[in-house]
Amino acid sequence: MVTFFSFRASRLSAVLLVMLYLASISLPIVLAVDENISTEKGVYVVGDVIKFSGSCLNPDTEYTLEILHDGFVIYSKTFNSTSGGSLPTELCWGSSSGDPGTYLVRLLDSNGSAVAESTFGLVEINESEFLPHDSITIVGGGAGANGTVNILIIGDSGTIFNASVTADENGEFNTTIRLPFNITTGNYSIEIQVMGVTGVSSVVFPIFVNATASNMINVTSTELRDVIALISGLNATIRQSLLAKLQNALKKLEQAKWHLSHNRTHVAKNMLNAAGNILHALLNEINAQSGKHLDNETANSMTSSVQGIISKLEVTKSNLNGASEKHGKAAKGESTNSKNPKWSHGGHESHGKMKGRNKWDHVLGGTHGKKGRNKH
Repeated sequence: MVTFFSFRASRLSAVLLVMLYLASISLPIVLAVDENISTEKGVYVVGDVIKFSGSCLNPDTEYTLEILHDGFVIYSKTFNSTSGGSLPTELCWGSSSGDPGTYLVRLLDSNGSAVAESTFGLVEINESEFLPHDSITIVGGGAGANGTVNILIIGDSGTIFNASVTADENGEFNTTIRLPFNITTGNYSIEIQVMGVTGVSSVVFPIFVNATASNMINVTSTELRDVIALISGLNATIRQSLLAKLQNALKKLEQAKWHLSHNRTHVAKNMLNAAGNILHALLNEINAQSGKHLDNETANSMTSSVQGIISKLEVTKSNLNGASEKHGKAAKGESTNSKNPKWSHGGHESHGKMKGRNKWDHVLGGTHGKKGRNKH
């Protein structure tokens, strides 16, 4: 009996010693890590090539990569992972056929089950060359739900414009901003900073602004024609008197442009001065008829529109004192400001142009924001 219990006690002691020894050793702990997939950046310019990376995949295993937009699969590629458990380096997607917005990247296993997801955004603007006071439409995605999107216009002297808009619940945005009328001819950059789920990503669009005096007169003439069209629809006894002044002012602008094209800068400035004098007389008439032949709201709106045109004339005359006219022609030539047909119906104005706004407000321009995206 003594021998049996002594033997059993010895076995228990040996087991305890082994357990104590194992407890004293730091053994590595292996954690299961899920497959993952991502893009190099959070946002891209439409047309960029998007490259993908992934890790913790099962080595030498078949997977399928899908790209979805608005809930539809627009790209699918089946591939085998590398022996190291990553994506093949050549796996990429050219986004030239894509629309601006938020995209979902999905990784499927051989059974068709999603094992990893990530998102990215495509961003686009409507033009690459602009005139003073032109509208720039920016459409894109890649932000977090209701995330912030910062828009900067940067020139040689630094940032000349800075604004923020809020993306929708899908991280998409559609906004229109307006260039300052007193902007100078030259190259600028539009930087779009998008606050995504994992941080801030940005894209940059180079643009050229052709701010010659001739183009400034074109812009001002267009706004003057808009005012003429609106006044033509007024049911007021003084309509013909107002239209006569506006038509005379427009004629002076056309004469100014003609003299400018023949290097008669001094005469062109005189024509601009004459147009300004006519518009000041128009303001006096509007003020005198406010509350009489014109209701106060219409009179105030017309006054704001005409004052905006007079301000542009002053900026144009200042431009004539510099060398921007020669600079603009030498750099890019005269701009026709032709719009991309793809965007002719897009931008802020296409979503209820006059809704909630005074019918004269679009003559003045400004900065506008809109959630969602432009379908085209």
